[in-house]
Amino acid sequence: MSQFCQSCGTALAPNVTFCPQCGTPANKEDPSPAAPSMTPPDVTVGPAGSGPATRQPDLSAFDASPTGAQPAAGQPTFASAVGAVDYDDGTDWAERENADKNATYALILGIASLMCGVFLGIPALILGVKAIPKASTSGRVRAIIGIVLGAASMCMFGLAFLIGMLDESGAL
Repeated sequence: MSQFCQSCGTALAPNVTFCPQCGTPANKEDPSPAAPSMTPPDVTVGPAGSGPATRQPDLSAFDASPTGAQPAAGQPTFASAVGAVDYDDGTDWAERENADKNATYALILGIASLMCGVFLGIPALILGVKAIPKASTSGRVRAIIGIVLGAASMCMFGLAFLIGMLDESGAL
């Protein structure tokens, strides 16, 4: 008895796993999938009349080992679930997020200082220098770009001021 692909209708040999024409898996069993469960695995449903179902977070990955073993590298700990993680550089999550925000502000102010003047370059320098020690890698890149742009705008302002002063004095 010959079998046909459910997707494109190509005749299939009895021992093929996938349709050679379209690549659809060849189902040997019942083509209708089993009905999915409607209850997520982490939902706890109380007895009838006890109120609405409550969602309990799955903290199985954060349970402490009874042997006292440390989690494998890259595995979260309970402290990481509540935000009290120390990164390799000693910063916690809130400090890292704050430093990344300051790095983004330094970048924005650095770009704006090229268009609007030196007064935005100074805060770009301050925020960028403040963000570098605790920011993530991408935050450090944003901070450095903000510092460079802020410094460039300050140099351009100083050069324009110097040229203006020399022009007024007749030295040019």
